[in-house]
Amino acid sequence: MSIQNVEKYTSQNPIARFLISNFFKQMDSLLSTATFDSIYEAGCGDGFVTEYLYSNFPVSDYTASDIDPAEIEAAAKRMPSVNYIQESIYHLAAKSDSFDMVIASEVLEHLEAPEAALQELGRISRKYVFVSVPREPIWRILNMARGKYWSALGNSPAHIQHWSAKRFHKLLQKHFDIIATREPLPWLMVLCRIRNPGFES
Repeated sequence: MSIQNVEKYTSQNPIARFLISNFFKQMDSLLSTATFDSIYEAGCGDGFVTEYLYSNFPVSDYTASDIDPAEIEAAAKRMPSVNYIQESIYHLAAKSDSFDMVIASEVLEHLEAPEAALQELGRISRKYVFVSVPREPIWRILNMARGKYWSALGNSPAHIQHWSAKRFHKLLQKHFDIIATREPLPWLMVLCRIRNPGFES
């Protein structure tokens, strides 16, 4: 997780705090529709989402990973009860069908090969995959409205993928069945079901 993201979660600006509060509210509303006893969170960064999920969705097995050892260290300090692993989202050590809920929150927009990551997320899930990304072009418009990243037309540093709701749904439908979507400004979040003949919700 970048410094930019840390500032986002810790900002004292009332508008920023409202947006983050609504982000977690909508995440909660989606995840509460599913039944799961284990979570794998890919790209946990500094652990702000990890802290929220672990506190609000107690499960018997919560594993979080990130490719950056410094991020893992920071997340472990924030929420030490979680099992942390340093690994790439493209090559997860978990066995196939080993977690009920697999989560990648604000990760895919940073990846060169998001489809490869989705395939790996789907591989280790036996029930659900939850993903969230910035919603474009709203994300860039809001950045420019607050005077940020004008030279990049509002694009946040390190964002190399950009999705509208339609394009993101099209991507996900290639791999999963979409259960429900939320659009808390300025994000997209989608709860998906694994295509598994033996799966029962």
